[in-house]
Amino acid sequence: MTMNRLLFLLLLMGAPLARAADYYVDCNYGSNGNPGTSTQQAWRTLLEVGISSFLPGDTVNLRRDCTWNETLTPPSSGTSGALIKIDSYGSGQAPRLTGYMPVAARWWTQVNGTNVWSATLYSSTSGLATVVQCGIRGFYCLTQPPSQLEYVRFGTLWGMAQDGEAELSRDHDFWYDSTNYVLYVYSTGGNPASYYSEVAPVVLSGESLLNLNGVSWLEVQHLQIDWFDSYGVQVQGAGDHLWLANMAANSQVENSTVPLGFYVHPTGTPLDIHLYDTDANMNYVGYHFDGCSGGGCNFELKNCRAYGNRTYGIVDNVQGAVNYDYCHLYGNYLATAIAVDVSGTPGPAAGAHNVAAQTAPWIRRWQRRPAYTTVTYDDPGLVQYSDTYVNGLLPIMSEKEIPLSIAVVTGGTYSQSIVGEVQGWVQAGWDINVHSVSHQYWNPPSTTPLQR
Repeated sequence: MTMNRLLFLLLLMGAPLARAADYYVDCNYGSNGNPGTSTQQAWRTLLEVGISSFLPGDTVNLRRDCTWNETLTPPSSGTSGALIKIDSYGSGQAPRLTGYMPVAARWWTQVNGTNVWSATLYSSTSGLATVVQCGIRGFYCLTQPPSQLEYVRFGTLWGMAQDGEAELSRDHDFWYDSTNYVLYVYSTGGNPASYYSEVAPVVLSGESLLNLNGVSWLEVQHLQIDWFDSYGVQVQGAGDHLWLANMAANSQVENSTVPLGFYVHPTGTPLDIHLYDTDANMNYVGYHFDGCSGGGCNFELKNCRAYGNRTYGIVDNVQGAVNYDYCHLYGNYLATAIAVDVSGTPGPAAGAHNVAAQTAPWIRRWQRRPAYTTVTYDDPGLVQYSDTYVNGLLPIMSEKEIPLSIAVVTGGTYSQSIVGEVQGWVQAGWDINVHSVSHQYWNPPSTTPLQR
């Protein structure tokens, strides 16, 4: 058989002539000027993945021990016989996608000798962030400017958003100039990175860290996804035949009815979407399934863990299309301390191998700590005269030496009118906390003048 005849037969049979390619992304040593086709010629940013095209059978490899403050959006679909894969390479921790971006001390500049400090998060002239340890191993820079900053972490405390630079007057105050991409913070102790030990804005605000939009026949695995205020993993559009495995989506940000660890809401009638060996902890909902406009969909959730989500571990809003097995759901619905792990009508279908409800996770060892018990009084700010009742309760609690925790609603009808009283409770040393899911959703108010 001649070579030409063999080639003709291969074309008729649909045999692939192009060899599947491997691509590499390295946050430490890569460059977007490289072709990305070897570990020595790796790309640097996930943006480069999103603007490239891939063929069925191609694999995109992300370097382990790398951190990206970027969204990963696979642009291409594979086929039934040749999936497009996204995986890791090298040794160390799984590749990390995160909104958490600590600002290094050298990037802070004092504003006119005041207690206000500024840091530029993005430079339109260079196309990269001028903040954080750009070019230093283990850190990365932004490739697109943040359109908003809802949350800034000061050490272990969330900051208080203000409406402008002139409004910054107390420690932990911040304002983000979204026109010039500059973060301003108030710090009475000098350089904010030293005074607070760390200042870290959540820079991917309102975004999905892994966004699968209208793509099919993909396999994505080995990712650590955290510190997001919207979606960790989002599956949307007309996509099907997806395998997501060996990844965790743990938000740790309190933001109204998000974040969602895995938000699966494709259009059409997807029958082949699988989540294997995944974690969704410390979100608003761990796994949330919507969409499926055609009915008769099928989503498989196997070997999953959902711990400490503010509401449910799993929400199935697609008429029982979610099947979960070999899963462990524990400590969910923290808002009311009533253990409820799943929701929906009729809700997800449980397999025969799930860990029994309210079974505590196995740990290596317990560390004993003294018990701390408080009495909590709810709803000042939401219910009229609650503040008056608290003021009468405080002397009784002081006399009996009973610690009282006061749960204040910041967005209630009467919240602004009791600011002075709440400030007095804070200064007197009473424990003040903020109601979350159960009553009023917690969003940092911009003008409530409370001092820590």
